[in-house]
Amino acid sequence: MGRTMTLAPVPGGGFDYGALAPPLAAQLRKDASFIKARHARMVEDAVAIGERLLKIKEALGHGKFSAWLLAECSWTDRTAQNYMAAAREFAGKTETVSYLPAATVYQLAHAPEKVRAKVLSVIEAERPPAEAVKGLLQSAKKVAAAESRTQRQAARKSPEAREADQSAVTASKRRSVRTLKRNAAGS
Repeated sequence: MGRTMTLAPVPGGGFDYGALAPPLAAQLRKDASFIKARHARMVEDAVAIGERLLKIKEALGHGKFSAWLLAECSWTDRTAQNYMAAAREFAGKTETVSYLPAATVYQLAHAPEKVRAKVLSVIEAERPPAEAVKGLLQSAKKVAAAESRTQRQAARKSPEAREADQSAVTASKRRSVRTLKRNAAGS
């Protein structure tokens, strides 16, 4: 029976070309560069399309854009919204997100500003893998949603209820301090 060669990613994100014949390894490296360059161009093109769609939408005015979009591109409004959101958020800075899948770029473009800023700061500092960016985006959205819920709940409370909540927190802190002191004295 013939030997099976197992190829796997190398720890740290690279691919181990060492197990391949040199001509094949060289060709695969060239292919990887070609694919990455075309993908980056695809994201740049998506932003350029979005910029054009924004201009067309403005020129056509209310009510005509959807009809034009369907007739000329066979697209839904949602498809156009993705392109336009990418254009609004990433025009002039596509290099930051050009390595991400288009779907992730669109999700990031539609994310709340606070979430987008947090994720972009990580991307700019570390350039994490696309899957990590998706996870970070989901986590940041959950945190922002929880903060928003907490703020809405607090805004609905009367001043007396907010004061009672603060008193309860203060009392709880005092109990915790007393317990820590008792435990420290008993040790």
